[in-house]
Amino acid sequence: MAPCFRVAFFASCDDNYMPTTAAALLSFRRFFGDARHGYFIVGSHISNANADLLLKLNVTFVDVSNLCKVFETHRNARCTKYVKECFYIAAGPSVFYQNTEYDFCLSIDGDVFCQREFDLAGLCKPVRHVGMRGVGPLRRCFEDRAVRFKGECDHRAELIRLGFPEETVDSPQTLEYNTGVIIWNVRGLNRWWFELCERVFVGLDGAFESDQDLISMAAAHPSVDVHEFDECYNFNYSMDTYKANWKLWYNFYFRNRNVDGVYISHFIRGKPWIRGNANLPMQQHLVNQWRAHIRSLPHGLDSRWEEARADYEIKGGMLIQALMHALFMWHMVNHVVAIPNLKYTTPIFTYSVYILTLTKKLHSALFAFAPSLL
Repeated sequence: MAPCFRVAFFASCDDNYMPTTAAALLSFRRFFGDARHGYFIVGSHISNANADLLLKLNVTFVDVSNLCKVFETHRNARCTKYVKECFYIAAGPSVFYQNTEYDFCLSIDGDVFCQREFDLAGLCKPVRHVGMRGVGPLRRCFEDRAVRFKGECDHRAELIRLGFPEETVDSPQTLEYNTGVIIWNVRGLNRWWFELCERVFVGLDGAFESDQDLISMAAAHPSVDVHEFDECYNFNYSMDTYKANWKLWYNFYFRNRNVDGVYISHFIRGKPWIRGNANLPMQQHLVNQWRAHIRSLPHGLDSRWEEARADYEIKGGMLIQALMHALFMWHMVNHVVAIPNLKYTTPIFTYSVYILTLTKKLHSALFAFAPSLL
């Protein structure tokens, strides 16, 4: 890696989500604050208040609304709350290719948190085009979206119509990826990647739930080289991952405070700024780290989240340990049964979500009646 190795850390969001996203970016700058790296938010609009906030935080706003006009036709708002700006991360390599200062760009979601320093150059070096964490066969995504869109769009058939090889689209090795953390090789992708994303978005008539759909489907094209990195760089503590780091998960469930192996947390199902969203001791520990980070930020940013002002009192009693053992065994079933057998993938994944939801409700009820057990 050349001595001038530089990375643009960036995120895409609308104006409402900007303070949260800025806080996420600043969690990385604690460890990668070298002047050669840059911090950016790409979007379509910024209020005066947020413009002033980003100026104080030394985060640069980049208006990409003209470049990303194609995403105006996003038509899945009835199913989810994702805004069109979520797709703007796909434009990152094109945006930063115009600035030859950067070798790579690293995109994150606003619910991502960098807990400790890691080998940034080592993470980026193997990425020829794009680096992400796989969550399962792409077919799972096709099946789920067919339900969400009530059969209005056959994503698999449309990709094949666009020229994607059928054997690649159907291969169990062609994955859906979690897009909470992505490494982009700026020179390797330059402008052709975004042109591919535009073609896929238009070809499927904007029928996407979120950026994860679009990027995963575009990455299925044979011209795209995807490097799959370990989940310790995008850890969401719900085990929705294609290649589980079993050592990491054993420590997570059975050694409550051992998070040494996690570098980047992704709060997919438990936003740290929402009351009662962390139920297991390890979740609470990770959330406490996020809250401590928020309280350390300048300009009173912590005042925006009441929940950031106090930490969880971490408990790990007998009942919680039993629940964690049960969840661990369920996740093993998910990986051993669901991943190799595609026809089981979607239902088992759905049941996993149900079980996690019921666990949260059970924990809340038990805490009200028998807190000593927890």
